[in-house]
Amino acid sequence: MSPTPAEPCSTVRRTGLAWRLEPLRTPLAPREVVGRLDSLARRGKLPGFRSLAAGPDGRLRFAVSLFGEPFDRLLVGSVEPVGEGSRIDWRARVRLKTPAALLGGTLVSLWPGVPMLDKMIPPSWGW
Repeated sequence: MSPTPAEPCSTVRRTGLAWRLEPLRTPLAPREVVGRLDSLARRGKLPGFRSLAAGPDGRLRFAVSLFGEPFDRLLVGSVEPVGEGSRIDWRARVRLKTPAALLGGTLVSLWPGVPMLDKMIPPSWGW
């Protein structure tokens, strides 16, 4: 497989819990784009890649795991034919399991200390 030049994305916008990336245009056909991504995943270069069912509009879809700070994300992309090539639209979504576990752990570890600390401080101090 020879490398194919593509236009780099220039803008990243945040929409709610997702990061929206600018579309990427490539001269490859949609099936070839997903095939190359699958090939990279089989060689261990693209963690968590999976091809999803085509959308109602006929776009090919895929998902890739993104490991980052402070939480992991899921990159969901769709490939549609445009002219002689294709356009890749994607969005990175935060996986909510880790933030929910962090919030739950914080609440469970802090809340028992509130009544205990309240009993330790005498009310006569006037705080």
